[in-house]
Amino acid sequence: MVYEIALGFWILAVTGSTALMGSLMAASSLPRILVSPFAGVIVDRGDRRWILTLMDLIRGLAVILVAWAAFAGRIQVWMVFAAGVILGTCGAFFSPAVGSATPDLVPAIGSCRPMPPSA
Repeated sequence: MVYEIALGFWILAVTGSTALMGSLMAASSLPRILVSPFAGVIVDRGDRRWILTLMDLIRGLAVILVAWAAFAGRIQVWMVFAAGVILGTCGAFFSPAVGSATPDLVPAIGSCRPMPPSA
C-alpha cells in the first residue's frame, strides 16, 4: 500500500499534475474494487499458500521492474500506471488470502495444551 502511495507522489513530483496523481490512485483502486468479490471466492476454493506466494511474486516483479526503469532513467508515466494496476489486482487476491489463512496458523484460545513437566 505504501508503494502505491509513493508512486502517486512520484507522478505528482514529475508531472506536477494532481489530476494524474488522482488518476493513478483510481487506477490502482479500481481493480481492487472490481476484482475483490471474485478474488474472495477464488481464494476460498484455492490453495491459499500458492495464491499468497504467486501474488507476492507478481507484485515483487512489478516493483523491481519499475525500480529498474527508474535507475536506468527510462521510467515513464504509463509504467507507473501499469504497476499500480498490477499492485491493485494482486492486492485484491492477497488481502482475503491473508485474512482467511490466519485462523489456520493461529490456534484458537483454549485449544493449546500445557507443556508436560520436564523430568
